[in-house]
Amino acid sequence: MENENYRLYVNGTQSYFESFEQAQREAKKFMPDKAELRIETLIQTSEADFWAYEYKNGKWVPS
Repeated sequence: MENENYRLYVNGTQSYFESFEQAQREAKKFMPDKAELRIETLIQTSEADFWAYEYKNGKWVPS
């Protein structure tokens, strides 16, 4: 799990990625089903530590 600093939750299933962009690309596969999507940052950043996808607005929003 080295350098896999982003965790994607899809309806409770977890996957790990090296970048936020990689996690977003994987999440897009589940958007047609309107799955619950969340990406967590597993490293210290100055930004939010997790984002959720809002289907109504069609965008990722920080926590």
